[in-house]
Amino acid sequence: MAHLRMLAPFMTGKSFSPKTVFAGLALLTVGRLVALYWSPLELGGDEAQYWAWSQTPAFGYFSKPPLIAWVIALTTFIFGNAEWAIRLSAPLAHALTAFFLFHAGQLSGEGTNGKTTGTLAALIYMLMPGVWFSSGIMTTDALLLPAIAGALVAYFSLLRAPTMLAAAGLGLAIGIGFLAKYAMIYFGLGLLVLLLLDPATRSVFFSRYGLIATMIALALITPNLLWNAAHQFATVSHTINNAGWENLHLSPLSALKFLGGQMGVFGLLAFPALLASLYWALRDKAAPATAKRLAVFSLLPLLIVTIEAVLNRANANWAFSAYVPASLLLAYWGGRGKSAALGGALLVNLLSGLALVTIALSPPLVARLGLDNAFKRVHGWHHSAQLIADLNRRDDQEKPYDALVIDNRLFYYAIKYYGRQMNLPKMYIWTRFATPHSHAELVNPLAPGFDGRLLVVSARRAYVQRMAADFNQFSRRGTYVVPLGGNKKRKFAVFEAQGYRPLVRDEAYEQQWPIDDVSW
Repeated sequence: MAHLRMLAPFMTGKSFSPKTVFAGLALLTVGRLVALYWSPLELGGDEAQYWAWSQTPAFGYFSKPPLIAWVIALTTFIFGNAEWAIRLSAPLAHALTAFFLFHAGQLSGEGTNGKTTGTLAALIYMLMPGVWFSSGIMTTDALLLPAIAGALVAYFSLLRAPTMLAAAGLGLAIGIGFLAKYAMIYFGLGLLVLLLLDPATRSVFFSRYGLIATMIALALITPNLLWNAAHQFATVSHTINNAGWENLHLSPLSALKFLGGQMGVFGLLAFPALLASLYWALRDKAAPATAKRLAVFSLLPLLIVTIEAVLNRANANWAFSAYVPASLLLAYWGGRGKSAALGGALLVNLLSGLALVTIALSPPLVARLGLDNAFKRVHGWHHSAQLIADLNRRDDQEKPYDALVIDNRLFYYAIKYYGRQMNLPKMYIWTRFATPHSHAELVNPLAPGFDGRLLVVSARRAYVQRMAADFNQFSRRGTYVVPLGGNKKRKFAVFEAQGYRPLVRDEAYEQQWPIDDVSW
């Protein structure tokens, strides 16, 4: 009810108190932390992967920059390795983003109007469906978004009254953002466009302030670049491969699906309102310069990822970085006679967010609503690890297996996390290709010539023939099923193997078994 009272001024078009909004945002963050602590959801494979990275902090990892591993290392050092401790920084990072948005609104507006814009932007951001969802899991997006919001604070500070502190803040924000996720490049592209189009931006950045910001950003990014250089630019290559640029094809329906998905990220009514605000900012000559600048920062990620969707594919969260400046832009638009419409959009976001949390905290409700498929990746991993640990306690031999080998990255990391106290043998990952395709394959592949007794877990049925050809001995122990709720199940096969002599991964090898990626 407190949240509904907080939204009442928007519904009537009246003013509202920033203190009320911040009290509501603080309450919302505390509620998300409580929900996180009581969540029944296990870690997904990617989250388990980030946890595994945090056990050996480095300046880079195969598929992501290092910030997420560093942050998890900090929270788990303080609170232990529980799921909630691994995810702890997600809701806190979103709260920090809202705090920065409030200050960015103050800096980009004048007097009371600036404070109103800032508080409204913070509220828009915190009620986004994507933020509700992201507050319950650990992703790189959660760490990227406060960096973008901090960069906006520094950017508007430089436009208003340039100082070395603001320049240093911009460099720090951009550098930290790149260490969180390379999607920070969208903010950099926005700056480049504004350097071309906006005289005020040019006057600030073609000065010592721009130089200081650039130098600090490069100083922060350089260790990760050096790590990439030492590892054949693994992260950069993975990012390019993930975009799928080598398999380009026109798919307008994919673009429509992506844009439709943005209503799930920004809001069913909020996203159409954002499109209206973008049109207003770019086409209305009377629109403030600040709104036009925010439109550039917002539109670039949306436009680039939409083009990516047309050419290949795009996940709904790939344009998440657009919604930090978009929250400010929508606040500007809503403050110009659109408050009632914006209030309706926020109410829809609030109710949908509360519904999402309620469903996520109640497995019986998930089953009753038939949403088991949406949650299958965060259930059953402890059970899966226990099954494998039980297989390792063999009755027909004097000692357990010498090693555990798994053929799937997400399965590997999930078992690594949930089996950490189950006395599993040393874990390796079987490599499908000639070069690494994951961090596990980069740092912990099964080495050719391994002659110990192996327990091999296959999550992909199509890989079995390939795997069998790599060993001198390879025999099945059985196929196992883990219930995930409803009629969803996780199936995997287990084999005993010995004498690892992998075939050469050449063209003939690729042609021998043409069908891949079939689950059990």
